[in-house]
Amino acid sequence: MSLEGLTLRPDNNANKKVYGKNVSARSIVLENAVPAPASAEPLIAVLNQYGESPTAKSASDTNQRVADNKTKT
Repeated sequence: MSLEGLTLRPDNNANKKVYGKNVSARSIVLENAVPAPASAEPLIAVLNQYGESPTAKSASDTNQRVADNKTKT
C-alpha cells in the first residue's frame, strides 16, 4: 500500500455531528476549542501510550527546552 500523493482533509459535517456545532479541525486539534468526546477516549489512550501528550507538557518543561536550545547556539 502506498500513501504517496494522498492528502488529509477535514470532514466538517462529521465534526458538526460529533461536537454539535461548527468547529474547524484546527480549533479541535491545535486550540482545544472543544473537549474530546467520550468516543475518542480509547484512541487518545493508545496515542498517549506511544507519544507525549501536548497537554502533559508543563510551562516549566517548555521554558527549560527553550533555555537549553539558547545555550547550544
